[in-house]
Amino acid sequence: MKHTIRRNASYAIIGRGWSLSLGLIATPYIISQVGVQAFGAWVLLEAIVAYFSLAEMGIGTSFNKHIAEYHIKEEYDQVSNVVSAGFFFYLALGTLLTLLALLFRERLLGCFDFASVSADEVAFVYFALIAVMCLRLMASPFKGVITGLLRYDIFNVLMSITQTISFCGVLLWLHFGFGLPGLAFNAFAYALLDLIVIVVIAFRLVPQLHLKADRNTSNMFQRLFKYGLSIQVVAIAEVINGEIDKVFLGIFRSTAMVGIYEVGAKIANTTNSLAAIVLPILTPTTSQLQAAGQDEEIKQLYLRGTKVIALLIVPVSCIVVLHSEQLILLWLGKEGFEAAAVAARFLVMGFALYLIMGVGRLMSRGIGIPHHEMRSGILISASNLLLSFFMVRQWGIPGAVIASFIALVIGSGYFMIKFNRQLQVANRQVLRLILLPVLLAAAAGLPSLWLSSPADWELLRGSGIRLQAFVHLTTVTSITFVIYFFLIFFSGLTHEYDDLRAMLTQTLKKSMKKKRGNPECLRGGKSK
Repeated sequence: MKHTIRRNASYAIIGRGWSLSLGLIATPYIISQVGVQAFGAWVLLEAIVAYFSLAEMGIGTSFNKHIAEYHIKEEYDQVSNVVSAGFFFYLALGTLLTLLALLFRERLLGCFDFASVSADEVAFVYFALIAVMCLRLMASPFKGVITGLLRYDIFNVLMSITQTISFCGVLLWLHFGFGLPGLAFNAFAYALLDLIVIVVIAFRLVPQLHLKADRNTSNMFQRLFKYGLSIQVVAIAEVINGEIDKVFLGIFRSTAMVGIYEVGAKIANTTNSLAAIVLPILTPTTSQLQAAGQDEEIKQLYLRGTKVIALLIVPVSCIVVLHSEQLILLWLGKEGFEAAAVAARFLVMGFALYLIMGVGRLMSRGIGIPHHEMRSGILISASNLLLSFFMVRQWGIPGAVIASFIALVIGSGYFMIKFNRQLQVANRQVLRLILLPVLLAAAAGLPSLWLSSPADWELLRGSGIRLQAFVHLTTVTSITFVIYFFLIFFSGLTHEYDDLRAMLTQTLKKSMKKKRGNPECLRGGKSK
């Protein structure tokens, strides 16, 4: 099992790292080609369409768990029931959502001022994104086959290939001046290609897989619906927390501010994404451990997973909090995005906490006890909606990100307490795994604040903004991580290196004793 987790994590990191790299390259290019206002309109339309996907009622969250369980029992007829129930439900739902999107288009889009983007372009992008959402929903049960079988190696390799094709399409459509409609058509083509590839791979991995519509499929749908409904509250919370700020900024402020907010949000998401890659593996893994009756292994997986995720994302988040302005200068190559730096600071802290708790959240799905996550989601969504409504109107982007941060802290804290009680794990033990990396990362990052601005460095005077930001970030990151790894190594968190740590500590003690026992060494040797 450990080998499987490591293998899947490795492929997931490579695949997600490639996807993030493409996104980081594409975003500045999109802004330079269409402008901040049009980019903000694109982000806002994506946020609007995201709310339509909530109508799937959490069915998609059920696939991983059930397919993993039926696969380990070799009940492939049940696997077919799961995929069939999901596919036919999404086919019907996609048709209904398309009709609703058409019916309420004018009323919905009329709530926002899309500034320089024409009404025809907005309508085209809107319907294209609806189609993209429907295709992704229909691909979901087949994707569940690949991930439920823990074949993240195949999945990530193929997704990297299709994402590269999509990235090339973005560059070509914008280069030839097609603007937002070009982006929308490219997104549709990518979603269609994605669906075809995932379906082919699913049938290759499970030759017994077949689509059917009978009483067994109906019964399976009821089972999926019952399980997914509670998790749907979590999905609503995630959509609210990820999109409501953009919607309120679009209503009360402008699409340009939505675009600036998205720049900061992308930095925060990218910072935590590499660590988040391994989390989806936990649901099917936990399901298999539970099916084998290995309760102690589940508890140890929770503690190890929480520790590893915290150790990975806390120092990176610290760099963003302390040096977000330099990150934006390096990424976009121009000034004027100071508000995005503020957004990145608060969002990266909230996302990091939510991500660390994600270990327990996804494991709770695998165990089949999603009600703690559901209640946590209700807290997050309710508090974020209430706080954002007032704080966005009052303070704009700063109010939006502070509201999100507070909501994530409240919901994550509640979940930690409840899930720890479920596994009979002490809250103090988990808090130590989280807070110790935070304190050590803060201690490691503070010395980097003493560095002067790169524009004042003699070597960099007259050089470009990106070069100055790159040198500065390279310097502060090196300083922070060297100190952080040194502190982590001697803190006792890395138990795997206890023997090496003891040997180094003993060597240092012997060296200090020798120096204290030989005063001449302190004076540089005997005087002649």
